[in-house]
Amino acid sequence: MRAKTAWAAGTYALLMALYSFNNTPYSSLGGVMTDDGRERTSVATVRFVAATVATIVVQVATLPMVKMFEDPRTGWSVTVGIYAVFAAVMLVVSGCVAKERIAPPATQKNSIREDLRSVFGDVPWRAMFTLTLFLFVTLALWGSASAYYFKYAVPEDVLDFSLFNGVGQGITFVAVVTLPGILSDRFGKKATYLVCLALTAVFTAGFYFVPATSRYGLLVLGALKSLAYAPTIPLLWAMMGDVADHGEWVSGRRATGFVFAGIVFALKAGLGLGGAVCGWILGAAGFDPEAASQTAAAQQAIRLSVSLIPAALFAVGCIALLFYPISKRTEREMQLELNARRSK
Repeated sequence: MRAKTAWAAGTYALLMALYSFNNTPYSSLGGVMTDDGRERTSVATVRFVAATVATIVVQVATLPMVKMFEDPRTGWSVTVGIYAVFAAVMLVVSGCVAKERIAPPATQKNSIREDLRSVFGDVPWRAMFTLTLFLFVTLALWGSASAYYFKYAVPEDVLDFSLFNGVGQGITFVAVVTLPGILSDRFGKKATYLVCLALTAVFTAGFYFVPATSRYGLLVLGALKSLAYAPTIPLLWAMMGDVADHGEWVSGRRATGFVFAGIVFALKAGLGLGGAVCGWILGAAGFDPEAASQTAAAQQAIRLSVSLIPAALFAVGCIALLFYPISKRTEREMQLELNARRSK
């Protein structure tokens, strides 16, 4: 068993490392395939629509595929193997057909020190790093706490957690397909993101005030939260391309890879920290995972962890966005000036 555990831990760590090696340049492609803001939003939207479809397919198909085999170990190995081969093929196809159209200035010399100085000194990058860190702390916290909320606070005959998630995912999918391009074209990425995140914070806070026994209240609140948050999903990555443009516009250096790598780091750190924060909050309130029912203090901590606490963290993200200087007008100015420089 020790050998199996070591093998599982080692291969999982290797998988995550290789995934990061792949995901960072893959995410960065949105910043170098085009310099048009609308096209960047479109590229990011297509990416997350495909990711959502893949998530749904995996959630629906995995267990039936495993059950096709008498031995569950064989079923899991074959199923995951099929997913792995498919993923490898798609990644190779993406790498072969994607075309990088935006290159660093011809006079730019390779220098990790200068790239780091340029990125860390860029105000939009710092704003987006802070936003991403707190955003994914919040998402991980809410995702962890919501499972406890539906187990200990919401009666089973009121609302099933899978139904609540299914409604939210369906609304998110439709909203991601339709809203980001329309809203960002009309109001700009920053304004759209700020308003949508603020509304997400408001609807998240609403879970503290809506009774856990209100089936339709929870469904409506969850639907509104998903609808408000959905446009921000692709916009985050489209804005990263704008941040890379801003660095080149201000300093004359383009470090797209470093821009996206820092944000991916904030994302990973936020996800890890968010799960831990949930544990700290519940532990401090005396939560007992072995108990059939929880104390009043633990119940209150669970309610706060799906409502006011994540709402406050979403609000921190809104504050970070106030320091993000790339408005719709600034984006247009950057694009025109950078195009003029590249044409020389």
